[in-house]
Amino acid sequence: MAVDAPPRPAPSATGTWGAALVGLGLWTALVWGAIVWGARVVAAQPEMRISAAPFVGTWERMVADEGALRAAVLLGALAVVAAPPLARRLPWRALVAGAGALAVAWLLALNAVDGPEALREPLTSRYEYVAGVPDVEAAGGAFGYLDTFTERIADYPTHVRGHPPGLVTGLWAADQVGLDPVEVNLALVLAGWGGAVAAALVALRDVAGDALARRSAPLVALAPGAIWAGTSPDAFFAGVTAAAVAALVLATGRQGRRADVTAAVGGVLVGVSMLLSYATGPVLAVPLAVALLRRRLRPLVVGGVAAVVVLLAAGLAGFWWPAGLLATREEYHKGLSQFRPLSYFVVGNLAAVAVAVGPSLGAGLAGLARRLRPGILVVGALVGVAAADLSGLSKGETERIWLVFVPWLAGAAAFLPGPTDRVHRGWVALQVAVGIGFQVALRTPW
Repeated sequence: MAVDAPPRPAPSATGTWGAALVGLGLWTALVWGAIVWGARVVAAQPEMRISAAPFVGTWERMVADEGALRAAVLLGALAVVAAPPLARRLPWRALVAGAGALAVAWLLALNAVDGPEALREPLTSRYEYVAGVPDVEAAGGAFGYLDTFTERIADYPTHVRGHPPGLVTGLWAADQVGLDPVEVNLALVLAGWGGAVAAALVALRDVAGDALARRSAPLVALAPGAIWAGTSPDAFFAGVTAAAVAALVLATGRQGRRADVTAAVGGVLVGVSMLLSYATGPVLAVPLAVALLRRRLRPLVVGGVAAVVVLLAAGLAGFWWPAGLLATREEYHKGLSQFRPLSYFVVGNLAAVAVAVGPSLGAGLAGLARRLRPGILVVGALVGVAAADLSGLSKGETERIWLVFVPWLAGAAAFLPGPTDRVHRGWVALQVAVGIGFQVALRTPW
C-alpha cells in the first residue's frame, strides 16, 4: 500500500540554521582576523596611532563603575527575556517608540560603565565640535564662519576639519541663546541614536512587512554600536540621515502629492544631513536600491531637488559644499591617513562596523541571501559600505564614523532562523554579550 510522504514545510521567511552558523562563523573570522592582523600592522607601524586596530583605543579592562556594569548586565538580561515577546505583541507605534527608547537606555547603560562623566567628557575634548564654537564667534558669527570655513579649515579642531560646518554652527547658535553647547550636543546624540533605530524600523516595515520588522526590532535596538554612539555626534548624524532615508523609502511606496511631499521632506533632511557629515552620500544607496526595486525614481528626483535647494541656501550663506569636501579630503590625507595602509583598513573597516552592528549581521545575511527582495534595505546599505570602504577616505574609526550604516545593516536580524521566542532570545543574548564584552575589554577615547 502506498504511503504518502509527509508534507514538506513551506520555505521559511528566515534563514536556515546551517547558513546562519556559517554566517556567524564568517563574522567571527572577520573580526578576530582583523584584530590579529591589526596587531601585527601596528607593531610594524606604530605611527598609525590606532593601538587596538581596527578600533581606536587600547585593549584593557575598563570598568570605572562596577555597579554600572551590573546594571548594564541586568538591563541586557531583561531585554533578552522581555524584548522578543513584546516585539510581537506591542502595537506598532508603541514598538517603534519602545525600540528607540531601548536603544537610548542601552547606550546609557553601556557608557555608564566608564563612569559618571563618560558621556559628557568626550564631547568636551579639544578635538571635538564644542571646541570649535569659539571659532564661530571669532569669525564674527555664523555667516563669517561659513564664508571662511574652507580657507581656515586647517586651524580648526580635528573633527571639525573632517566634517561640514553644520553642527558647529548649530552649537554656536545654541550658545547665543543661553544654552550649554555640551548639553545640547549630548541631547542631540541621544535623540539621534534613538531616532535612527526608530526610522530604520519604519522603513523596514514598509519594505519587508510587519513580521520581519518586528523580528529585527530588539536586535537593532541592542546593537553594540551603542558603545560609540553614546559619546559621538556621529549618532546624531545617523539619526538625521536615517530620517531622510526613511522618508525617501516611504515616498517610493506612495503615489501622487503624498509621495511628492514625503520625498521633499526626505530631500530637505538629506540636505541637512550633508551639512553635518560627508558620510551621507554612500548611505543614499539604501533609498536608491528601494526605488530601483519598486521602479519609482520620481521620489528620488523630487528629494534630490529639495536637497540641492538646501545646499544652495548654505552656499548663499557662505559655505559651498563641494569646496568643503575637497578641503576636508586634503586635510585628511595630510593627517594620520598617510600612515595607515589601505590594504589593511579595507578589511579592518568592515570588521569594525561588523562589531558595531553585532553578530546578528553575519548570521542574518546568510538568511537574507535567500530573500533579497524584503532585504533590499540591507543590500543597499552593503553597497554604501562598499563604496565608502573603497573610497579610501576612511582608514580606522569606522566603528564611529560609519554609525550611519548601523541601523540599516542591523535589519539583517530579520532573517535570523528560529520562529520561537526561545530561539529569538538566544540571538538577543548573543548581541547583548558582544556589546558588554567590547565595552569592558576595549578602552576608547569616546
